[in-house]
Amino acid sequence: MALLCLALAGCEGVVDPCEDGEQNGGETDVDCGGSCGPCGDGGGCSTGDDCSSGRCISGICRPQPLLLIGLNARVLFGRTVSGEPEDRCSDSSQCSAGQFCQWLDAEPGEKSGYCRECDDGGCEPGAVCDRGWCHATCTADTECGAGQRCTNGICRKPHRAEFVLCNTGGGELNVDADHAELLGGADACAFARWQWAGETGPGAVAPGACTALQILFTPPEPGLYRARLDLLTDDPGLARLPLMLCGEAVEAACDPRLDGQCPDFMPCGEEQFTGLGPAPACGQGGGK
Repeated sequence: MALLCLALAGCEGVVDPCEDGEQNGGETDVDCGGSCGPCGDGGGCSTGDDCSSGRCISGICRPQPLLLIGLNARVLFGRTVSGEPEDRCSDSSQCSAGQFCQWLDAEPGEKSGYCRECDDGGCEPGAVCDRGWCHATCTADTECGAGQRCTNGICRKPHRAEFVLCNTGGGELNVDADHAELLGGADACAFARWQWAGETGPGAVAPGACTALQILFTPPEPGLYRARLDLLTDDPGLARLPLMLCGEAVEAACDPRLDGQCPDFMPCGEEQFTGLGPAPACGQGGGK
């Protein structure tokens, strides 16, 4: 029933129940939760909607335990898949010894090609020519040089990107990457390797401290790649921590610093990662 107050009747103003200093109505704490605004950390709650953090654990609003920096990478597909631009060429005299100018497709004199070392052959025994570069063949990472990974039977240097995990909660947090689950289709195998960066590693992350997980992006060929990596934690409100991974491997001619011909990034919103099942067996395991 609506309440109508007339000034001539001498009735006092109506106080907003969300600002009356009391817990009443559908509030889960004093002047917050329910039909009022969300409660801060430590406030009472019934569901995550009652909390500004979105996390309601045992009737108490808890802070988000982690702050993430995500991965949405575009890399060049070549010798190192490192993303570094290469020198263009208009003829082979502009290339290093043993290289020649490939992929000339513009007017004479324009630097439209790239210096490469092979063309469907010309590599030493035990190596194959792949897009202008000689790569050692392999069946396992141990057969490749330092910093390289065996990808689709060829040794390649992966693109490395870090997820920085910062504990913004009030207690220690354990993050388990050794038993993480990789989700997605066959393209998810491009993200099937990860490792702790530097001196960081598994174990308890103290409040206010950070650790870093390094994802090795090893695409077997140019294309778009997507996966989700679910880490395990001991936080009751975040037992599985999903990392959303997007990657795009492109030919060198697509380098935006050279000719600006790259397509837009693939969609990498949260909605792209729902309903994913376990990725197929990817050979070289993650967490190595």
